[in-house]
Amino acid sequence: MATAIFSGQYGNNMTLEVWSDWNRQDIASNSSTVNVQARLRTNGYASMYGATADLTLRINGVTNVEHPSINIGTSSSQFIYAHDYVVPHDSDGTKTVNIQVSLNLNTAGYGSSTVEFNLPLPTIPRASDVSASIGTIGSAMTINISRKDSAFKHTVKYSFGSNSGTIATNVDTSCSWTPPADLATAIPNDTSGIGGITVDTYSGSTMIGSKSAQLTLNVQDSVKPTLSSVTLTDTNTAVKNLLNTANTFVQVLSNVQVTFNGASGAYGSTISSYRAEIVGKNQNTNSNNGLLGMMNYNGAVTIRATITDSRGRTSDPVNVQATVLEYFTPQLSFSAQRSGSDGTTITVFRNAKIAPLTVGNNQKNTMKLAFKYKEHSATSFTTDIGSAGGTWTTISSLTNSSANLGASFSVLKSYDIIGTIEDSFTAPYRDWE
Repeated sequence: MATAIFSGQYGNNMTLEVWSDWNRQDIASNSSTVNVQARLRTNGYASMYGATADLTLRINGVTNVEHPSINIGTSSSQFIYAHDYVVPHDSDGTKTVNIQVSLNLNTAGYGSSTVEFNLPLPTIPRASDVSASIGTIGSAMTINISRKDSAFKHTVKYSFGSNSGTIATNVDTSCSWTPPADLATAIPNDTSGIGGITVDTYSGSTMIGSKSAQLTLNVQDSVKPTLSSVTLTDTNTAVKNLLNTANTFVQVLSNVQVTFNGASGAYGSTISSYRAEIVGKNQNTNSNNGLLGMMNYNGAVTIRATITDSRGRTSDPVNVQATVLEYFTPQLSFSAQRSGSDGTTITVFRNAKIAPLTVGNNQKNTMKLAFKYKEHSATSFTTDIGSAGGTWTTISSLTNSSANLGASFSVLKSYDIIGTIEDSFTAPYRDWE
């Protein structure tokens, strides 16, 4: 309550009293009903009858004028005004209302009196707070809400990239949410992204307000690109056609091309790089249909392929077992001597060897031997058609193997003999005798 005496000759004998009582809140409308009351009080020297006064009230910045009748004796009080005002609160629920009441008597030596005071109103609970949330797409997370009134209920919503939706309704202080897997499509180039959680606060069916907080979502480690398979192709057509066997290659001669099949990103990611390697051999390619290079070794090898996507995630490896068959250039040495009863026959003793290239117990390489001769003084050679030369498809070596040349060689002359060897991949390699 606040009081003030009147002006005028006898004003100090009369007091204006103003107070506010019986106030009540309306949470839904964020307002309070403020009751303002006023009365006069006299001492033993003041009285007034039959007067009409001007009562000016300015409540929360709004002014109105009343005209109460004044009838009061000495040492008495008169109730002259009571009214309820609906005062809206600030958005945060706080409010201090200014109350100003002036009564102008201006009669019988009494002037006017003004009472003014600020009335702090109790804070009205407003929209609930939601804390920042960090979660993983596809895994359950908890969203916590701090409400201002135990009766409040909430609708919880999310936004992430271009995606949005309602998580839960009629929520008290927390709810569990599993961010759907397809939210990862909003961040195809990152493993983490930022969105928002919004909480709408309700008192009954009336929405009090909304508050939001940052939402950080991580992409699960299991979300990564996939590679179905790889195809290994020998770019050496001669080797490829000869062996005609998948994932089998020849030392030095083969150069493997790696084709990546079924390379696919995950939830919007794109493939950014390829890699294939021969494990432990320091040979690799970083492109689809790339080449691994010459393999100067033989035996079983593992070719491992992976892809990496725009998130920087790498696929599970695809391993392919391959065989590199030993290869060496054909080798030939021989000696020749005259034979037969008259010495006109020449027998050659052959030591020949080619890489066997055995696939499934089948020798794939072909060995060819050829001989030619000339008289020592002659300038050109003649191809021999005897049994010393020939083609072998099932064996890969001859050791001190004897055979005769087909021509007849005069005992009165000396001869030069050339032997040549080749396999399925080489031009003739020759040895002189």
